[in-house]
Amino acid sequence: MKLGFLGTGKITSSIIEGLLKSKTKFNQIIISKRNVKNSRYLKNKSKKIKIYENNQDIINSSKWVFICLTPKVARNELQKLKFKKKHIVISLVSTISLKNLKESCSPSKNIFKAGPLPFASSCQSPTIIYPKNKIINNFFKKLGLVVNPKNEKQNDHFWVMTATMASYANFLAELHKYLIKNKVNKINAGEYLYELSAGLNELIKHEKYNFKKVVSDLQTKKGINQQLLSALSKKNLYKSLNLQLKKIYKRIKKANDQG
Repeated sequence: MKLGFLGTGKITSSIIEGLLKSKTKFNQIIISKRNVKNSRYLKNKSKKIKIYENNQDIINSSKWVFICLTPKVARNELQKLKFKKKHIVISLVSTISLKNLKESCSPSKNIFKAGPLPFASSCQSPTIIYPKNKIINNFFKKLGLVVNPKNEKQNDHFWVMTATMASYANFLAELHKYLIKNKVNKINAGEYLYELSAGLNELIKHEKYNFKKVVSDLQTKKGINQQLLSALSKKNLYKSLNLQLKKIYKRIKKANDQG
């Protein structure tokens, strides 16, 4: 199996690091020189990783081609690049529709959209794969959970969830800042918040993802959890969150519709 990556940003690095960690078998990984620092870093990870300067050369030398470019660059590059029927093309670009990918990557018929996250490096990424395919699913299962939307509309909604990572991390950062401001050791504060998050995740899983029940069970009448939740709700924090999620969906959909 020869894997070619167009683009060498954070997600490319995370996928490759995860593949190496999971001991996935491959003949060769070919990466672009687009990000010199990242490409050199990855090349030093394995003798099977090679750097090519030209994207077309990467495609010509690969069976699986991963499009890991920014939307604008991806659109420009896809106009120039030529694919063959043998290629399996996996696009990590949220705002290029499957229809447009099929047009750009013809005559290849094996074209998919994938949404791995930075946690792929530790094999803990939930990855969106559309359309469903056993071989592609098995490949990404080495990097964590795989979910298969039923259609492209669902796929776009799942992609909206990937927009929450920085906000979620920032929420924890604010809690961390509060503890440090109040003289708590930085490492102790970080460890506590990490375990708090991990515990919540386990509780949600134990309750079979009944989020409403978990929220209810974590509150006691006139308790401090109820106090904070009520205060944030009155500030319309969650209404604002839902509004922004809708806006992000519209942005993704509009970009996909425009091609």
